[in-house]
Amino acid sequence: MANIQSAVYIGVWANWSIGPVLGKTLTIPQSQGYLLVAFLGLFVKFAGDQLWQILRFVLHQQRSSGEPQDGLYYQIQAILRNSPMGIGISWKFAQLIRAWSPKSHQTLRRTLPYVAYGLFHVAAIGAAGLFSSRVVSMNDAALVRSPFCGWMAEPVGDYNLLLNQFDRTQFETYVSLLSSYHRSIKSSAEYARICYDNTSTANAMCQQYSSSRLEPKINFTATCPFTEELCLDDAVHIDTGYIDSHEDLGINGQPGDRIQFRKEMTCAPIDMEGRLSTNWTAIPGLLPNDTIREYYLGSNRHLSNGSLLPSNVTIALSNYSLIFQSNAYDLWSDVDFAGNDSTGDFLSTFWIIPELRRPHTDYTALELVSEVEYLQKTEDLWYSATTQENLLWQTDHPVSVLVCAEQYSYCNISHCTDNSGFYEIMPTAERSGLVAMNNAQWATFELVWKAAQLSNVYCITAFLGNEILLAQDLLMGGNFFDSPGLPSDQWKQEIKNMHATTMAILQQRVVEYASPPNWVLGPGQRTTDFLIKPNTTLSQNLCRNIKIRASNVAAFSVIGIISILAAGAVLTLVNFFLTDIVCWFYKRKAGDVLGICEREWRDAELLQMQRRMFEGQGIVTWEGHNDDVPVTRESGQRF
Repeated sequence: MANIQSAVYIGVWANWSIGPVLGKTLTIPQSQGYLLVAFLGLFVKFAGDQLWQILRFVLHQQRSSGEPQDGLYYQIQAILRNSPMGIGISWKFAQLIRAWSPKSHQTLRRTLPYVAYGLFHVAAIGAAGLFSSRVVSMNDAALVRSPFCGWMAEPVGDYNLLLNQFDRTQFETYVSLLSSYHRSIKSSAEYARICYDNTSTANAMCQQYSSSRLEPKINFTATCPFTEELCLDDAVHIDTGYIDSHEDLGINGQPGDRIQFRKEMTCAPIDMEGRLSTNWTAIPGLLPNDTIREYYLGSNRHLSNGSLLPSNVTIALSNYSLIFQSNAYDLWSDVDFAGNDSTGDFLSTFWIIPELRRPHTDYTALELVSEVEYLQKTEDLWYSATTQENLLWQTDHPVSVLVCAEQYSYCNISHCTDNSGFYEIMPTAERSGLVAMNNAQWATFELVWKAAQLSNVYCITAFLGNEILLAQDLLMGGNFFDSPGLPSDQWKQEIKNMHATTMAILQQRVVEYASPPNWVLGPGQRTTDFLIKPNTTLSQNLCRNIKIRASNVAAFSVIGIISILAAGAVLTLVNFFLTDIVCWFYKRKAGDVLGICEREWRDAELLQMQRRMFEGQGIVTWEGHNDDVPVTRESGQRF
């Protein structure tokens, strides 16, 4: 997968998970984010100072009186006029309580509310700081940005056909496409092992998609959907539920532009011993004394394209292949895509037998050939090894098969399709099965459908083979085919992991559309050389609206930033003009002809009180009695 962490949009965008207004998000580099957080923290502190200035002026004026008062009154007024916010003023009033309590039994009643005001203000500013950080700091959502966008070109024809036609351009396109598929599926399998298997998603790898994982509903004891004589055990049924294009896959869109995708898969082990076409018969033309064991689950579809198997054989095992097998496990797969359309028919490898077939269902046969010897008896039905030779337990069957049935459906706001095979539903007006879709939904449908094209067990097993198996991790390694024994439900865990990989590739492919991997394919060739760019405005718009989670950027709420700055600006303006406006009102409307409001507030200011002290001692002549800062009449005068 491309390095999506380094390919994100820097700027303002709308996160539709929150809304068109509240979801306006500013994404900036992490280093700049730290500076913005620090600035906003200081600004909240500054706004809190302005609020305190307003509050203490209101409290001061509420108590103002032209009548003679006691000393406690004037000290309270002086503290309200001059003390800093918060803890400082609470401490000052606590000192008043201690000093005046012996002289007045009303001291506590008169001063305690101001202690509470100070403490409340400290708590309020602290809460405002925390709240502002939550309002301003969004989650780690970001939009993917890349100089590339689109899907890789798909040639017409398969490997053998293109090779036989000597069409080098088409053949290179085909090989490049499959090479890219292999790398994408391989990275998705790694993602599934780490992020789907564990209950914790704290690993950094798991913090890149909109959803760390797409949680399914799994029934490990479902009824086997095939005929009784073929089923060896209960089935595993996995239902993804409705996967939302926006919330789950990160296709950032308005509610009316979204679609939902659902997949159901049922897998069960099949009795292969009853499906022998013939029993260890020789096929002419092969090596001397070679014998072939043939199994039949369905007719081979590509006999004309170079297959060595006759039409009534699905799997053929040679004596030599079993003796000289180079892998401990070999995993093959055959697929039968539902429908009679050219795409599904062309991609299918066999026609599955009627006993396994249901309409509108894709079928994959997972064929496991094991040469592993186990340290303990293994009763799992896919890895069965119950025959002991010396110290080790030998595999019971030359080949063991799981058959998986997969169905898909899509929904828009008003309608859902029936469960169908993958290629029975296609993003065309005739084949979608969806009605009343707007153009944006069509574009989203096309993207999700294309992303889901590899989200089936056939694709992941065809490209990865035995690499997908969890049991592979337990092998001794090297040339040794030995392994500890496996639990009896190992095949169920394998199916769970395969499904997780199909979901991981779905997540990855959505992101790869907007940020395609730029892998080197060979000398002078990269995967981006084979990209087909989107050719419609809506599909191009989707290139710019794929969400991921990014750790190297910071996301902020635009509304949150504006709200904090606006609130701070309003408090600053109110504080700047409040004294003049209130005192003017008292003078003009409330009959304060003596200017008690202005005089008491001004005279209680620290520097004015200092001026009066000096003047009372006959020291120096001062001017600026009505200003915030008085100054001596003569500059530089010493006293």
